[in-house]
Amino acid sequence: MNIKAKRTIMVILLFAGVVWNCLCLLGIIPLSYFALSALAVGGYSLSIIFLPLLLPALAKADEKSAFYPELTWSEKRLSVVMLALITAWVVTLAACIGCY
Repeated sequence: MNIKAKRTIMVILLFAGVVWNCLCLLGIIPLSYFALSALAVGGYSLSIIFLPLLLPALAKADEKSAFYPELTWSEKRLSVVMLALITAWVVTLAACIGCY
């Protein structure tokens, strides 16, 4: 899986996690289910980080993430969206934990 696909999947998971946490806060989904959001986002993050370390054959040696100034305009926009979603996910997750 290339870096662009990993970033896109992470954005989708973060957006779904924020929506899930908001539904838990609003009482539409039982509040105790907020942990599924942490499991999905955290599990995917850990698998991206540790799977190439545990199984080096899965890692692509020729593909590396570029520094921010070297990114294209669309990649910079995606990184800003991802940072905003990370912040929103952490805030909504903390609110769920606080209400629980």
